[in-house]
Amino acid sequence: MKNYVIILLLCIFSSNSYAQEVSYSKAIKLTNKTPKFKILGRNAKYFIAERWGEKFHYLDLYSSNLRKISTKEFKIEADEALKKIWIQPKQGWVLYTKSVKDFTYINARQMDVNLNVKTTPLVLDSILERKDYVQNNFRTTQSLNEKYLAIYLPIFSKGSLDYFLVSVYDENMNQIQKLKLNTDFVKQGTFVELLVLNNGGVAAIFLEKNSNNKFEIYFSDEETKFKTFTLNLDNQVFKKLKFEVDNLNNTLLIAGLNLYQDNKRLVAADAFFTLKMNLETGEISNKTVEVFTNEFYKLLTENDSKTEKVFLQTFYIKTILPRVDGGFLVFAESYYENEEVFEVPQSNGLSGGGTSMMIGQTSFSPSTYKTNYYFYNDVIVYTLDKDLKIESVNIIKKRQKSQEDNGGYSSFNIVNQQNMLEVLFLDEISTNSSLKRYTLNKDSEIFKDYILNVGQNDVMPVVKLAVQTAPNEILVPSYLNNSFSIIKIIFEDNK
Repeated sequence: MKNYVIILLLCIFSSNSYAQEVSYSKAIKLTNKTPKFKILGRNAKYFIAERWGEKFHYLDLYSSNLRKISTKEFKIEADEALKKIWIQPKQGWVLYTKSVKDFTYINARQMDVNLNVKTTPLVLDSILERKDYVQNNFRTTQSLNEKYLAIYLPIFSKGSLDYFLVSVYDENMNQIQKLKLNTDFVKQGTFVELLVLNNGGVAAIFLEKNSNNKFEIYFSDEETKFKTFTLNLDNQVFKKLKFEVDNLNNTLLIAGLNLYQDNKRLVAADAFFTLKMNLETGEISNKTVEVFTNEFYKLLTENDSKTEKVFLQTFYIKTILPRVDGGFLVFAESYYENEEVFEVPQSNGLSGGGTSMMIGQTSFSPSTYKTNYYFYNDVIVYTLDKDLKIESVNIIKKRQKSQEDNGGYSSFNIVNQQNMLEVLFLDEISTNSSLKRYTLNKDSEIFKDYILNVGQNDVMPVVKLAVQTAPNEILVPSYLNNSFSIIKIIFEDNK
């Protein structure tokens, strides 16, 4: 029997307490020249953050206690576009494109541990393509162990897709793989995701045109030849399918929500499902399906379902985390947007007409305003064993509502401490909020704790942009009053 756990009850009766150490950097005022920011991570000497704009790029170097040591500036020419900064323990790479006549070059320049950049570039590739196409479509992704990096982008010819380019590089920017995917399925379908394995292999996933349940997976690594696997689900997918690689077992983990089909006017999910694909053979496991029940719905909403059939309309699969024993965890989050329209009377002096209304000698014409609201609410955590049996279902209760910010401060982030997980999020989106943590241990028990008060510490954490820099350490960027700072959290219970 599955173990259903609702967090609020555990918080009341649990005496467990997990400690953490929190420190802060000094805030940096952002300018029109560098309005954007990002935490890149750490190398052997520094924590590193990036600030940039259209023409200027800066790297800020911090000590272990978050004191800023120095700032490095990157010079970007008019025909160049910086695309990726790859931080490694004792070196790093700056990846950028450079346009020369009809060609766009993909270049890399090496950095030392102090982030001094070599002047001589390493040419990784040259593409006969318009520079705006390359710059706009250029993407990178890394393996979990951060030893391999893939560059990928679609290449067009006469307005149509010619092929999908994938290039994989090791830590010294040696190219170990280069794929040109040009099947009809690729050209006509939709790109879904590119996953890089810890051995440098890649899995490129595409969805069939006008479908939500037919996929092709193109897999390749140094040890095996190129393979194509087909995934045809016998059910329709609600929203989208999520994929992740289990590096230890060389499998592709797949999770999704089942689209309810008996009522075409109702767009909702009625079940959670998951399966595995063996990346050596393409063999697909039996699918595990968990139909939503009233018991589950009551734990999630604290109310009985109003219909005999239980539906969820706002959830999507956000994250899959593999376990060392072949099992994995799946995190599903509730997210939706809402637009509110309202009218405010505006005085027009003595002019009237149209839909205006007269009060005395003054005409009032209503002006229409729109406000976009973003809602990030509860999280469902499924824990599955290696045979896809559901061991437990945990419900993390949260309510996050914001307006006109694209949900920038909302959602959650996960710190993977190997023997436990920390789920971090703001309890509300305001300067009166607190940063909270839920700890999920190896026995699927979960406990709530407090990390910091936002207003008292003059920060506003952007949790979804946090970067884990050690098994028990995470850096969280803060953006408040147009200033950027860093929050470092060390979880002392796992030091």
